Amino acid sequence: MENTTALLEFDLQDFLWNGILKESVFREKLEQHDWSKYDGRKVIVKGCGSVPIPTWAYMVVTAYLVPHAQKVMYGEACAAVPVFKRAKETQPAASKENNETDFDEAAKYVLEKNAELYRRLA
Repeated sequence: MENTTALLEFDLQDFLWNGILKESVFREKLEQHDWSKYDGRKVIVKGCGSVPIPTWAYMVVTAYLVPHAQKVMYGEACAAVPVFKRAKETQPAASKENNETDFDEAAKYVLEKNAELYRRLA
């Protein structure tokens, strides 16, 4: 039986093209990715490596993860930065027909949270 409490890693390095992040290829790979494996799971988005990853790439990945994941964090497991945590009474989206709406809502949520974070840091 699969351990659903274990932290899943989402490594942005796996979405590079010839060692660089090319936006068109990156977005195409994200569209083809099986996001259902993150349903109800805690996910850590990793991107630290030899290739710099732009901030927008983290935002796009988070928007894809929010309809599925229970919790989304950035960084390393020992010092993860939480960016999303689903309220206990809500469940992740499981049906494909809701994914477009869920993605739009997730993107809006991520943009609002990032704006809030930037205001706090300013």
